[in-house]
Amino acid sequence: MIIKTFEINKKKIDKQNLYLVYGENEGLKKEVIENLKKKLNGNIFYYDEAQILIDKELFYEKVFNQSLFEKEKIIIVNRCSEKIY
Repeated sequence: MIIKTFEINKKKIDKQNLYLVYGENEGLKKEVIENLKKKLNGNIFYYDEAQILIDKELFYEKVFNQSLFEKEKIIIVNRCSEKIY
């Protein structure tokens, strides 16, 4: 589903599991991510593409590991390219 920036506050986004925010406008991307973080609950983990490519096992462990104390995780990956695919 593609959601325009002006629709973010109108739509219910809690049913989705994965979001892709892309574009050239860095300020707008940061604003969209901040809005998503306000609406979602969970621990936030930040990664760069280079970190993931260097140590894939650590990233997979963090993604697939379930904790007794946290229900949700928010994983934000910055500066991605097609290498991460």
